[in-house]
Amino acid sequence: MYISPRSCSPQFSVQYLHVTANKGTLNTVLNSAIVMHETCLTSARKTLLHDWLSEQLSSQSWTLTPLAGDASFKRYHRCTTDSLSHIVAEALPEHLSLKPTITLTQTLLNADMPVPKIYATHLEQGFILQEDLGDQMLWHLRDTSAFFEHTHHALNYLHQLQQLPITDWPDMDAEMLLQECQLLPTWLLPHCKQTWNETDLAQYRTLCRTLIDAIEPRTFVPVHRDFHSRNLMIKDQKLYIIDFQDAVMGHCLYDLVSLTQDCYVPWSHQAQQTHLHAFYLKNTHQFESWAHCQRLYDWIGLQRYLKIAGIFARLSQRDHKPQFLKYMPAVLKHIQSIAQRYESFNPLCTLLPTLS
Repeated sequence: MYISPRSCSPQFSVQYLHVTANKGTLNTVLNSAIVMHETCLTSARKTLLHDWLSEQLSSQSWTLTPLAGDASFKRYHRCTTDSLSHIVAEALPEHLSLKPTITLTQTLLNADMPVPKIYATHLEQGFILQEDLGDQMLWHLRDTSAFFEHTHHALNYLHQLQQLPITDWPDMDAEMLLQECQLLPTWLLPHCKQTWNETDLAQYRTLCRTLIDAIEPRTFVPVHRDFHSRNLMIKDQKLYIIDFQDAVMGHCLYDLVSLTQDCYVPWSHQAQQTHLHAFYLKNTHQFESWAHCQRLYDWIGLQRYLKIAGIFARLSQRDHKPQFLKYMPAVLKHIQSIAQRYESFNPLCTLLPTLS
């Protein structure tokens, strides 16, 4: 998922720290300022990257252009020579190891999955030189007929992914799902300048446990975890998958939910049900009935959106990436919509904070 980069001006960081510290939030702002300072591409790191790229390309004749990044500590640059273009992904190793990305890429490439090729790596410095897939995301085609044409290919890739004989990816189990749900009270409540009392917190935890008990997988399949329109790229009319470094073993419906309940692209109820029913017919052994499949589809979406609400608030507060907040009203509306349809989760409608 690509987003606009934020300025890394040290002067801005210090000024922001001074002003906000007077409001009694010194520790939070200190951490944020440190993150902003350390994620800048310093002169020393530029030199390391320049020397490494020159060695890999066997040339000094190339240009490096910063690109928008994703919702992590990774940074991206387009490296262009006279005849070739590559993408450089880099991250400070103390903040983010690129090893999972490298390992997962090789696994997926070996399985003929459409992911960007890796040409060179330097784990100790946190550098990857990889295939350039261009700038067109599936999201860019959201208002065209081509969107659903490529969606068909995405669902085929999803089926292919779920057939892979993976045994060493972590499980998206009850513990992981519960931790994700806790992101909402941890980050969204402070963002909305609201608090819950102990009764509210206990009620939310109970609701989350009920939800997770219902959606924890019986059998686990490979799951991308963020299989949506901003992590699907189009190059030469072919669909490619990116941002898969957090892949896990999880519920067979999870990636379908990510795609068809995409918070960046509204899908009609009819379109969602059409794709869900087609998926159900291919995987009837995973469900008690069609009604059971529909419930799980809604409930997995509910859990995912509780997580997303917390993540978007965290991206704004901790990582200084407020651009995701414009999607927050739709996220909260989606949570409300599902919670209203199921009596067990009605209390979420009154618990949810309101945006100021």
